[in-house]
Amino acid sequence: MKAKQYLDPPPKIAKSLLKINKAKDFFVLDKELEVQLKKFPKSSFLHNLKGSSLSNQNRLEEGLKSFNLALESAKKPEVILNNIGVIEIKLNRFEDAVQTFYQAINLNSSYAEAHFNLAQTLRKLKRTEEAISSYEKAIQINPKYAKAFLYKALALKNLGNFKESKSACKQALNIQPDYGIAHRLLTSMSTYSDKNKLHLMEMESEYQKELLESEDRIQLAFGLGKAYEDLKEYKKAFFKFEEGNRLYRSSISYSTESRTRLFSLLKENFNKEFFDSSTSLSS
Repeated sequence: MKAKQYLDPPPKIAKSLLKINKAKDFFVLDKELEVQLKKFPKSSFLHNLKGSSLSNQNRLEEGLKSFNLALESAKKPEVILNNIGVIEIKLNRFEDAVQTFYQAINLNSSYAEAHFNLAQTLRKLKRTEEAISSYEKAIQINPKYAKAFLYKALALKNLGNFKESKSACKQALNIQPDYGIAHRLLTSMSTYSDKNKLHLMEMESEYQKELLESEDRIQLAFGLGKAYEDLKEYKKAFFKFEEGNRLYRSSISYSTESRTRLFSLLKENFNKEFFDSSTSLSS
């Protein structure tokens, strides 16, 4: 009688690999995956994890190959297709990504992340109204999807729908009050005055929290700087801008890989589309 063949490694090993992945020790992870894939060459779990590791190292074409291998025996192919679509976005293959996300959604219409990523791709293709529809589908599936509300707000802002955009921003903040980038987007559409300081006070309250994530603190600092600038409190504005820049610089490790990652983040989070306040709407 033949011994039972297992496609995936034992749970203990899988848990160990996920722990290494969470620690972002990709060199060690790649070595461990190489060993395990010799034992379990058809493991969708291992190929998917390898694809994720390679993607995080910006080895996108290699990552794509691993995800396609993972797809062959995947129990939830929509998850692998979503990962493939994300890499296609990074490779600027937006039309391919759209089709990939549609495949994932056809397999599981309740997959909120696939709807969100489809929306992100459509927005990059300037198909903004379609993107908004996909953000809304993601939100219908997961009403607590703060990130979907945020990017819906951005898409609405791009169409000039400032009132609806601000409303979507506020919905994101109702879910996640310390969501720094949502606060900052809201500041780009607001003009602050002595009679309109409620949002500024909310930002200050979040900014003072000790356990605030670094990225949120950075975005809040810049948002507060803009608000104080509107109020002509230039000393406070300068301090917040300076603090935001200091925190941002301190979050960067100056390796070649980190500089590449920094450039990517700058393009994603600090581009003209996101923070251009040349057209603003007062509260």
